[in-house]
Amino acid sequence: GLIVSLIAFCLLLCLTSCGEEKVDGSSMERFASSTAKISASLQGDKKIYFDKATDFIGEEIAGYMLAAAFTGDKADTSAGDHMKSFSGKTADDVIKIYAESKGQELPKIKQKIADLEKQIKDIETAKAEAEKDKVLLSKFEISNAKFYFQKNMFSNDPIIDLTITNNTDFVISRAFCVGTVYTEGRTMPWLEKDFNYSFPGGLEKGEKTVLSLAPNSFSEWGSIPDRNDLKIKIETVELLDEKGNVAVSVRAISGTEQQIEKLNKEIAKLKNDITEKESEIAKIKAVLK
Repeated sequence: GLIVSLIAFCLLLCLTSCGEEKVDGSSMERFASSTAKISASLQGDKKIYFDKATDFIGEEIAGYMLAAAFTGDKADTSAGDHMKSFSGKTADDVIKIYAESKGQELPKIKQKIADLEKQIKDIETAKAEAEKDKVLLSKFEISNAKFYFQKNMFSNDPIIDLTITNNTDFVISRAFCVGTVYTEGRTMPWLEKDFNYSFPGGLEKGEKTVLSLAPNSFSEWGSIPDRNDLKIKIETVELLDEKGNVAVSVRAISGTEQQIEKLNKEIAKLKNDITEKESEIAKIKAVLK
């Protein structure tokens, strides 16, 4: 009657429970053979996610072993301890642990996204400040700019002539510029190159100076072909005050769009990773129901 039925049910439950294969983490060989045996007994999605889980665990164990080999610590038991932690676990237990590990990755990815978004914000803030400095830099007036070669007894030296007027409201100790040497009608310039000049005693407010700079003839400046149709365009990117501190700078503008585009691509990839992981976790949970 009822008692017989209950006994039969309990026996069936015991047989089912006792018969379920479990992981043996006592050694690498037993871990491999026991997980292979469990895998062979599974079907469908449960088999797929159990195999993924054991692959993931295998990678973790290999990581522990590699770290121990790298440090030369023969007493490091991390790999063995990690294997033993799975002893007695069923397929469902292992898959659940795998799902939990995937879930633990999500906050780290979200933090990476937050860090990248902050980088973008910082770049945009710096760019906005640089745009303001662009107006101030226009007060550092460069005129009569010329580029040519001057023949000497033993060399043919590149020369940059320019007139500078300081219309800013501070003393300038050094100017950083970009010079572009070109020929009108040509698609590409001959050279685009940074250069800087330190003003002995500084360039006071309202002062004007005429300079004749001689870049190294063995540098890229000297490799420009000596032609009579060479012109130079000079753009100032940064000025230092009398204490050597940056007074104005537009360096932050250069390459800003490319930097932001690169960071946005990284963010998009990470967001896609989150979507894939969340989808996989949902499928794993469905398998465990």
